[in-house]
Amino acid sequence: MRKRRWLVVAGIAALAASGIIWFARTRGVRATNGAATSTSTQVGAGATSAPGAGSNRPMGAASMDGGKVTLSPEVAQALVEFARKAWKNVPLVADKNPRTRGIMRGIASAAIDLEHARSRMSSRFLRTSYTQDVKSDAPIYLGDRWGPDGRPTARRDAAAKPLAEPMRTVYREGADGTTFGLAKMKEQTTAGAGLEASAASQQAKGFFVENGLLAESTADRIEPGEVRERRISSEAPSGGAEKDVLAQQDILLRRTYEDKLVVNSRASVGVLPDSGEVVEIRLERWTAVDAAGETTTKAPSSEGEARSTATLLEEKLRRQIELDLGTALVSAQVEHVEEAWFQTDTGLIPVLVFVVRVVVAGEEGPRNLVVAINPGGDDSLIWDQGRIVREPAEPSEAP
Repeated sequence: MRKRRWLVVAGIAALAASGIIWFARTRGVRATNGAATSTSTQVGAGATSAPGAGSNRPMGAASMDGGKVTLSPEVAQALVEFARKAWKNVPLVADKNPRTRGIMRGIASAAIDLEHARSRMSSRFLRTSYTQDVKSDAPIYLGDRWGPDGRPTARRDAAAKPLAEPMRTVYREGADGTTFGLAKMKEQTTAGAGLEASAASQQAKGFFVENGLLAESTADRIEPGEVRERRISSEAPSGGAEKDVLAQQDILLRRTYEDKLVVNSRASVGVLPDSGEVVEIRLERWTAVDAAGETTTKAPSSEGEARSTATLLEEKLRRQIELDLGTALVSAQVEHVEEAWFQTDTGLIPVLVFVVRVVVAGEEGPRNLVVAINPGGDDSLIWDQGRIVREPAEPSEAP
């Protein structure tokens, strides 16, 4: 059950992914290399208002336009159980972001001169991009370390070496102070086996933790994610048949709080398998929380109150599906629901993630739709953040 939960909930990660998106490998969802795509799952997070008064029909019954949307009995019961519980928000540590920014800038300075790089502010993605075609390079490795002041404390092969051709390097900072990305457009030149998955995850975690970019507590955990492979076709030196070559490993980490996924927190590194060089670093909305400052937003409910709240949540979900698919919707069966967290500008809030099997007019066969709702407020809080990075920008995007 635990493994199944990870696979299903991972689908919602596309809500706020920036270049790296985790899709589930189950329920018709397929992950691909690089900027992930899906042939059968779309993620819905449209803006809706908080639920209004609910109806008196039983949970799990048809709930839209003559029975277009239905819930499995398991989902209907899970909504009642969730509504019965207390809900809470967990605030972020207020002074964490400036320190993280200093460290990330220190790491980025090993690859790009931020003072002389071309900069551009994006109103679409709410971030600033710095781009430079560098003529020398000091490789970064998973074992390299920087101090709280952003200065290196342990660097392997730290001296920059001239490059035969300029190499484009991009550094990005989100306006909210929680999202960072560094990408070096360095091509794979020789074949390499790469790191084994568990070792790769362990080294990536060490890179983020020991450099002060991430921290763990008993409740706030760093979990291994996928080790995704980017492969290319390369012609043999003698002119023979092309070979399938491992070009880059993307090592992804996931965050859980109290054993539930934080759907928009993520960290990853891209590593060249032949040299072990780090060519990409991404850190998105992964800020330490102040557990002592958590607040209860809804007290535990009686059975009657829980069923009434669950009906409101179902109505909220119904309107979300309607917003995402509109009049083209033929039918929707809500097959699964998971409790999760979402990091806002101020803290972690609970969200519900649904897997919905939908049939849409004009499409061949059913597909999965992953939908998230904010039980305690307006869903636009999720959508507004997701919209900033809903269409991933590749590192090669012009500044």
